[in-house]
Amino acid sequence: MRLDLKPLGTTAAPWIIPKCPNCHFIVYDQDLSDTDQELLLKFVNSLEYQDIVPDNSTYFLLARLQEALGMDTYEIAHTYLKASWQVDTDRAKCGKYLEASLAKFQAYLASDKIIPHQYVMAEMVSGEIERRLGKAFVETEPYGLFPLDEYFGGVVRDAPVKPTDPKPVTMRSRMRFPLKRAA
Repeated sequence: MRLDLKPLGTTAAPWIIPKCPNCHFIVYDQDLSDTDQELLLKFVNSLEYQDIVPDNSTYFLLARLQEALGMDTYEIAHTYLKASWQVDTDRAKCGKYLEASLAKFQAYLASDKIIPHQYVMAEMVSGEIERRLGKAFVETEPYGLFPLDEYFGGVVRDAPVKPTDPKPVTMRSRMRFPLKRAA
């Protein structure tokens, strides 16, 4: 398993989910309530949804449907993460989906609806997403977290220190050990 929770091996990840060829509705639940069906029907027929259909993956569309229903941000974040798995080779789309996933994970972490095991997972995956997006440690360069030189009692210098040249290698004479010769 990768650090972004994508399973590796013979099983395809993420699972393929069906999409209606006419309205492009993502079939993810067979038992939707009547109010959810009405809300999703209105959203799927909207111009906003129809504009994003051609250029995006099925899991991205599913995440948008989950947002329209007002589902849990933790679940939506995972759906965006799975959408990024679908487009691993397309850097632009993958980055867009990872940004959306990171925003949802951060919204979950800032909320008061935290479940302990989900909190740890959200923190870990957020760190991995930041690493993949190139955001990890950007704000801590060069030692923004704490001043290392002052912490360890060193001297803060304006310019980098130039290393001294090593001594040249000299040839030494070979050591001789006294040997007793057998008769």
